[in-house]
Amino acid sequence: MSSRPKVAVIILNYNSLSFFSIVRDSIESALSIRYTELDVAVVDNCSTDGSFEAIVDRFGGDVITLKLSRNYGYAGGNELGFKNYVARRGFPEYVVFMNNDYVVKNRDFLMEHVRFLDGRSSVLLANGYNLQEDGLHVLNFGFFIDSFTDIIPRYCNFKISECPKKPSYITYASGECFTAKVKPILKLRKSIFHSRIFAYWDESELALNLWSHGFRSIALPIEVGIHYVSKSFSSFPS
Repeated sequence: MSSRPKVAVIILNYNSLSFFSIVRDSIESALSIRYTELDVAVVDNCSTDGSFEAIVDRFGGDVITLKLSRNYGYAGGNELGFKNYVARRGFPEYVVFMNNDYVVKNRDFLMEHVRFLDGRSSVLLANGYNLQEDGLHVLNFGFFIDSFTDIIPRYCNFKISECPKKPSYITYASGECFTAKVKPILKLRKSIFHSRIFAYWDESELALNLWSHGFRSIALPIEVGIHYVSKSFSSFPS
């Protein structure tokens, strides 16, 4: 259906050869999402281990690829990847930012995210149930930040059957995989991510800034996928 809003999935890569089987599954899972107006882009933070070349060799005909001149971290890498995508393909209505150690299990999640966000002008960010490696227990269902700035992953270690069955507002959508409504965000700020943030607090800065303008983040009771936690961050230089 050409009337569907255009969506780009942006996957950030950095020195992932040691866990390339997960990266392969991650990209394949993004390509398998059931949504017709969809592009998948892989942005590389100047890997030196041959992982970017391996990605191009396997997926070069199916995904948009970009190798950056240095490691810009999560925020900078995703922001430059998004701008490069726009220069090549034009503005999408939505972007899914997804880690290279995240594997989508529900191929229909994006349709549900877009359907919900499309009908609500005050909600700009969404995520669903992100699962632990066992595929049975919740890693997070969005995050809260309390008055002491402690970060609380919602329903961590619960089974999905034990979690809420209706949408709920959250402080921020988890950076491993979330959907953003692009154009309203860029009317409020010059970029999606604050590129001076290298890692951590990037998605929370975005969400808190949007909250300050009256826009919200939502957790939708939809299973999305499995996060093989910290595979990418373990390869970041200290």
